[in-house]
Amino acid sequence: MNMLVHYQYLWGVAGGLLTFLVALFIIGNAKTLKLVKKINERDSHKTPTPRGAGIGFAVLSLVLLYTDYAITGESTILWGIVALVILTLLGLLDDLYELSAELKLYFMIFVVSILIAQYPNDYVVVGGTQWYLTKIGSMGFMLFLALWWVNLYNFMDGINGIAIIQALSMIAILWFLHYINPLPYNELYNANLLVVFMGLLPILWLNLRGRIFLGDVGSLSLGLMMAFLVIGFTNDLVIWAILPAVFWVDASLVLIRRILRRQNPMDAHRSHTFQILSRQWASHAKVSLAVGAYNIFYILPVLLFNNMYPQFWIIWVAMAIGPIFIIGVKRGAGVNDN
Repeated sequence: MNMLVHYQYLWGVAGGLLTFLVALFIIGNAKTLKLVKKINERDSHKTPTPRGAGIGFAVLSLVLLYTDYAITGESTILWGIVALVILTLLGLLDDLYELSAELKLYFMIFVVSILIAQYPNDYVVVGGTQWYLTKIGSMGFMLFLALWWVNLYNFMDGINGIAIIQALSMIAILWFLHYINPLPYNELYNANLLVVFMGLLPILWLNLRGRIFLGDVGSLSLGLMMAFLVIGFTNDLVIWAILPAVFWVDASLVLIRRILRRQNPMDAHRSHTFQILSRQWASHAKVSLAVGAYNIFYILPVLLFNNMYPQFWIIWVAMAIGPIFIIGVKRGAGVNDN
């Protein structure tokens, strides 16, 4: 097993090179491959840009999951591979042919349902206490969370670098938390974190400069892999709420305000907080890097306090989501489309 784990580390280094070369190939052949993002009035970008950088990452992730399955033999991972293949194909088809939002949603529900059916626990942890649910209740709750999370990565990938920086900062935080509270299979988990981190890092340099987008093939596969890494680390609902707070708070605020304004939540828009800030700051990179800084220098300390004093979980959750909510309301998230 140790030898296979060592291969994981080697795959992390090779995987970074793979994702970078695939991205460069797409940049050079985007028109031929029909992987150019067209611009409309709702985009945060002003020029047609190649997309599909996530193809290399999706391949990297499939190999990673297959190796995990070879090491552990867990059937849950095998179903994860099936789900990743379906979402990768769905994302690629959407990048090529612009599928309807409704069709994508139906496929996501199907894929997530496959995974949730394999979820072994009938409880979640809140404040250090196990909250038990019925099997149906547990599956329904997990279905909602997983579907929301995968969709978050799909429509929060709206400015250069934000989806990758969110993922990289979450991985760094998971590594630190795992260092404090190691899992029984800690070497394998660390290898998984490294492979995903190394696979994303080279693309960030291109994505942050606006050379290429992840595309739906990248955002969907990345969303699923981040879900695997978070759920694989813990079933603590408080950590699930705090760690990705930047994404889910902004997306939830925008969704609620658009519904209250009787706007179709499926319609394209550019009223997320990060999109508004990118226009006001005249920079995508500054906003994306600010998200990473918020996660590392604010969310991580909040999670450490939660680790020490889990009984005060309501305070820690409020501290994590409060600044994002306030900034969103003040900047007009869900309202300001200009």
